[in-house]
Amino acid sequence: MSLVTLESHIVEIKVTEEMLQKAHGKAEQMGCLNKHSMMKGSRNVEGVLGELAALSYLANAVPTDNYDNDLRIGKVTIDVKTKRLTMRPRLYYDCTVYGYNPNQNCHVYLFAGVKDDHSVVWLSGWLPKPEFYEIAEFCPKGSQRPLGNNKMLTYKEDNYVIQVKDLNQVVILQNIHPKE
Repeated sequence: MSLVTLESHIVEIKVTEEMLQKAHGKAEQMGCLNKHSMMKGSRNVEGVLGELAALSYLANAVPTDNYDNDLRIGKVTIDVKTKRLTMRPRLYYDCTVYGYNPNQNCHVYLFAGVKDDHSVVWLSGWLPKPEFYEIAEFCPKGSQRPLGNNKMLTYKEDNYVIQVKDLNQVVILQNIHPKE
């Protein structure tokens, strides 16, 4: 059963000093993970904070710490896709996966946003990987999408895009049992 996410279903996790220290340490060890990294690894702290927030919310999850996925609940592997945000996500916010990721070995994409001051992480929702690619819009490198306020976003890489309103509620992931 999947229930569509509403703004009230977005999970807010306060970042602790321990989480922030762990994120900085792991981010430094990671460096630049691949040649496609637009930020050359400079946003690794946000990515790790997204993973740590998901682990703190999903008591049934364990870290996998590999390139293809970040967490596991039983046999279900989850890759956390995290963006830096200035405010709590809205239902019309885009959730993206780079065009080079379709072969990534995971079952689920979990979308997160980290406030730009690293004070909070929002878990927006999730989708099974096959469903994501069925409904996501493909935005090739150089294409544009409206951001609001007469601003446009130009994609620097190929992206698959979906909005928060199309995601499943994060709470559903708590119902997966590790023995499944």
